[in-house]
Amino acid sequence: MKTFITDREVLSERKGREAELLPLVSCFVFTTNHLPTWLEPGERRYFIVQTDHDGFSSGPKAAEFGNLVAEVYDALDKPGEVASLYNALINRQISEYFNPTSLNTELHGTAVMKQLLGTSGETVLDQLEEYLFSQARAVITQAKVKNYVVKELRQNGNRTRHMMQELGWTQHGPVTV
Repeated sequence: MKTFITDREVLSERKGREAELLPLVSCFVFTTNHLPTWLEPGERRYFIVQTDHDGFSSGPKAAEFGNLVAEVYDALDKPGEVASLYNALINRQISEYFNPTSLNTELHGTAVMKQLLGTSGETVLDQLEEYLFSQARAVITQAKVKNYVVKELRQNGNRTRHMMQELGWTQHGPVTV
């Protein structure tokens, strides 16, 4: 995913043709019902917006929101409407203070971004520490720890060594003073 967000070019390999380097132009929108606590500390590739509203399935404005969603789907079925939206977005002037290729989270970060970026690393370390103590062992295999970090904490496996050091563990077990 990092490649599609940060790289300017992509290698395209079509069947029966030579591979060619093409400009990479993409935009992604992700939605979730959960806070993305899997973000690594200092992550600046995502602009996170929290949208609370009364249109949830049993909310007081559920019918109104349902109608709005139906209108959006209807508009997306009409090429002219999609073209209008595209033109509006492509012609929108971005503030000179906002740099989408290097997001300054101090200036432009939303409240939820600041909360996540400030605490996600601590949360992950706390979870890893709880896991290690739940194993009730002074020694645990690297493979088992890495598996937990990748599958349960959804972190890059390369961070395992650094997190273990931050928690005071070495390749020979926890450091005791």
